[in-house]
Amino acid sequence: MPTGLSRPATTKVLPIVWSDNDITLWPGESETLTATYSPSQLRATPVVSLYGWNDRRFDVSAARES
Repeated sequence: MPTGLSRPATTKVLPIVWSDNDITLWPGESETLTATYSPSQLRATPVVSLYGWNDRRFDVSAARES
């Protein structure tokens, strides 16, 4: 799925443990977050939905580590 396109909600994989759960980014800043989940629950390419109080929601295909 191309970056920036929103799609309907699908099956969620839970629980997911994130490396951080509340970040603030100023213009020009970036942050790398890591999600840990049980691969046995995943049946498709992982997608992360991103949103903020001042921006629209969009989905990004997530890279999988082996």
